[in-house]
Amino acid sequence: MRNLNLLLACLIVFPAAVAAADNLLPNGDFSQQNQLTGWSCQGGTWNSDDAASGAGSGSLTLQNAGGIPGQCTSPCMPIRPGAAYSIGGQSRVLLGNPVISFACAQAFTDHCNSFTYDIPGPAMSTTFGWNNQASVASGTLTGLAVMCTVTLTSADLGSVTAHFDNLFFATDMIFFQGFDP
Repeated sequence: MRNLNLLLACLIVFPAAVAAADNLLPNGDFSQQNQLTGWSCQGGTWNSDDAASGAGSGSLTLQNAGGIPGQCTSPCMPIRPGAAYSIGGQSRVLLGNPVISFACAQAFTDHCNSFTYDIPGPAMSTTFGWNNQASVASGTLTGLAVMCTVTLTSADLGSVTAHFDNLFFATDMIFFQGFDP
C-alpha cells in the first residue's frame, strides 16, 4: 500500500513528466525520421528546428496565411472512460500575433466519427523563443476515443508562423497496468 501511495503522489506532483513519457500521440516529438507521420495537416510542414536542439528531431511548423488557419490533426486513439488525462506541448512563435489552440475531441464510439465535446488544451507560448517547459492541461475522460488538433490562426488577420514540439496526450491509467501493490 505504501508503494501505491508513493506512486499516486508522484503522479500528482509530476504529471507533465509522466505524461510525456507515455505519449499516446504518434510522433509528438516530430522526429527527423518520421517527420509528420500520423498527422493530417493543412498549412503544416516539418522543420528541423527542435525545442531541445536535438539533432535527430524537429518540429511541426504551422502557418496561417490569407485567413486560412494552419492545422494538424492526430489519428483517432482509443481511450478508457474515466481515465485521467494530461495534454501538453511546447511552442515557439516566429511571426505575427497568434491564436494557438491544442485540444482533443472525444467520441463516444471507438472510431472518432461522432465527436461530442472538446477537451481544452493548455495555453501555449506566444513568445518568439521556445517555451522552456511544456504547457499542460489535465482532467478526466468520458469517451471511448479521442483525436487531437493543433491550430494556428491570427489575432489581427495578419500572417502567423509558429513551431510546435513535444506534443503529448497521455492517460494516467497507463501507470497502473501490471502494478502490484
